[in-house]
Formats: sequence, structure tokens, C-alpha cells
Amino acid sequence: MSVPVPEPRVARFEKMAFGMFVHWGLYSLLERGEWILHHSRMPEAEYRKLTERFTAENFDARALARLAKRAGMKYITLSARHHDGFSLYDTRGLSTYDAPHSAAGRDLIAEFVEGCRAEGIVPFLYHTTLDWSFGTADCDEA
Repeated sequence: MSVPVPEPRVARFEKMAFGMFVHWGLYSLLERGEWILHHSRMPEAEYRKLTERFTAENFDARALARLAKRAGMKYITLSARHHDGFSLYDTRGLSTYDAPHSAAGRDLIAEFVEGCRAEGIVPFLYHTTLDWSFGTADCDEA
């Protein structure tokens, strides 16, 4: 019986072995997890108002990367966009529901990538295809 050999990109990821996954976005202001909009049945208009309070004033991508490096991590994955539809990057006209159009006023993903690279950490991004604001995706209610 032969042992499967992973694709080079999979093998590279497996070799890195230890990393961090960060879920962070508008939902962080509510301190109840990234599924809060779905689980609480909060009106979407009320949730979207969080953009006015989302300053990201304490977001320091390089400090995060430095912390990961000191812990021996090789990569960080950041949620660039979760199911609430809010993007931490500049959607360049596709939407104003993003960090540059929030109180933060900047492209947090660009900062994240720059901070990771400066510390020798590989940046990965999580980007969902499920968007609750469209209302067309089937969701498991369980």
C-alpha cells in the first residue's frame, strides 16, 4: 500500500505545523463570538451601525506577528470577511461595508500582511462565501 504524497502547498502548510487563527471583526465589539448576528437574531440594520464604533485603534498587526513568532508559530490566519459580510479590506467600490469605510478608516488586511511579512510570519486569510446579508444561502439551524 502506498502512502499518499500531499501537494507541495499542502506539504508546506503541514511543515509549518504551528500557527494562529484569528476571528476578528464587527462582532468582536459585542464580545459574543462571530456568529452573534445569526444566533441573536439582531436586526441587520442595528448590527451594521457597529461600523461607527469599529475603530481598530488597538490593532497592531506587527505586534500580533511578533507575538506569534515569539511563541514559535510560523503563520497566522485572519478572517478577512466572515458571514456578517463585513470586510477588513478595501473592497474597492464593490461595497462600503468594509474597514476603510468604518470608523477604522483603513485597510486592515493590508496592515496584517505587511506586519506578518516584517516578522517572517506567513499570512493566511479566511474569506467566507456565505454572506447572511444576501439571505439566499441555506444555513444549518442546528
